Amino acid sequence: MYSRGFKRRLSAAISLIGDPPVVLFDEPTAGVDVMGKRLLWDVILDTVASGQAVLFTSNNMEECEVLCNRVAILVRGKIFCLDTLQGLKSRFGHGHRMVIKAGRDRDNHMDEIVSYALHRLPGSYIVERNLHMAKIQLPNKQNALPEAVNCAMDIKRQFNVEACSLIQNSLDDVFVEVTQSSVVTN
Repeated sequence: MYSRGFKRRLSAAISLIGDPPVVLFDEPTAGVDVMGKRLLWDVILDTVASGQAVLFTSNNMEECEVLCNRVAILVRGKIFCLDTLQGLKSRFGHGHRMVIKAGRDRDNHMDEIVSYALHRLPGSYIVERNLHMAKIQLPNKQNALPEAVNCAMDIKRQFNVEACSLIQNSLDDVFVEVTQSSVVTN
């Protein structure tokens, strides 16, 4: 008996026989182990680089971020939006987040650090928080990022944290925003 992942890889290989101009995949890496997934990703990227068009469905937002030039998000079976990754992030992503990590072995001052960041970055709010980590959503305004960079450097200097970084919101964040907003408006 062949595993589900092996069957997926075999199916992908068969779909590429004859160099078709368009290749369709339905959840190509579902049930595939990590190494098999990376192999399939490389094959898909090589296929696109060779000039073939690839259209696939996926519930894996990381996979979409790695492989896609354009993304369509379906809500209730209909295309709600179609754009580039950056276009979707600009329209629905709400900008950037600050991630603060205080080491587990240190006597950290996470309450004080978070209060400092929220005070320095008006309009920001806590997205996730535990004893050793905090994610803070930055306001989606013109000068938020330069202010956040200065704040992050000051936090690293003043509080001796393990890490303080700025990240762009992910496609997962966009997907949640799109699906929640479409549910509210429908």
